Amino acid sequence: MSWREEMVASLIALLAPITEANRAAVERMPDKPSYELFKHPAAAVWVGYHGIPKASQPNPGGVQDGVAHFDLTLLTRKLNGPKGSLELVDMIEQCVLAKRLDRGSPIFWVSDGFGGTENGIWRYDVVLGVQLPIVPVSEPDPGPFGGPAPPLKFALLEDEVSGDTSVGTDPGA
Repeated sequence: MSWREEMVASLIALLAPITEANRAAVERMPDKPSYELFKHPAAAVWVGYHGIPKASQPNPGGVQDGVAHFDLTLLTRKLNGPKGSLELVDMIEQCVLAKRLDRGSPIFWVSDGFGGTENGIWRYDVVLGVQLPIVPVSEPDPGPFGGPAPPLKFALLEDEVSGDTSVGTDPGA
């Protein structure tokens, strides 16, 4: 499982009180989302990884801070009042804000907004963020024969019998 999928699973776990209260079904974003997949009697929350906006100025040292965005798509049969979209947004906020996933900074709110309505189903979109250090993985230099070249350490060597000195590779390295 990729770290992105692990973070989505952790986010779903944080939202467990919503499922336990039978307020909404909390699930991974379906591969082909459509309103027809919405089966819960009150609401559904689909959780998915959105991406990391690229840094405008790359860090020459390689390590960069990025903000991973996660989409929560709320589908409800009501917009206002008990069991409506806005009440569900409040519940999500209580479950996730300032909590940590397996990696990164505490979760913070990026944006939310009304996404539309279709056949009596209201869609409301929430985007959450987690600041992550992004560390590129570099491959070692393969050396002249395809394998990693061992580091050579040179030393002034002295022959114990004759006392002659020469420069060579350090036998202790």
